[in-house]
Amino acid sequence: MKKFYVLLGSLCAAFLVFIVVKSQQPDADEIARYQAILCFVLRQPHPPHDSAQLQANMHQIQQGSIPDYAFKQPEFREALANQWIQAYLSLSEAAQIQAQQSYEQCTVALADHR
Repeated sequence: MKKFYVLLGSLCAAFLVFIVVKSQQPDADEIARYQAILCFVLRQPHPPHDSAQLQANMHQIQQGSIPDYAFKQPEFREALANQWIQAYLSLSEAAQIQAQQSYEQCTVALADHR
């Protein structure tokens, strides 16, 4: 009987770890939102070309899009933003220019990195 409780406790602990890890992973909507934020930043008149400034602009856009009175203020996921920034910076110069033209062209240019 003792082995049963140890096994049950181990399963509960493993399930709890799984739930915590899964809740930390971005879902498809969040991934698409960060892509949209990057595409918005890139379509500005003089978009930055270094990752630090791109990340700062993405953070500013993300924080500015959420009202102060919102019950849940989502945190800015630097790792997810950096994944999209690195995907953009890894594009050729022609593809980067294309990505800056419109949202649709930006999503097409970054489609392989999703």
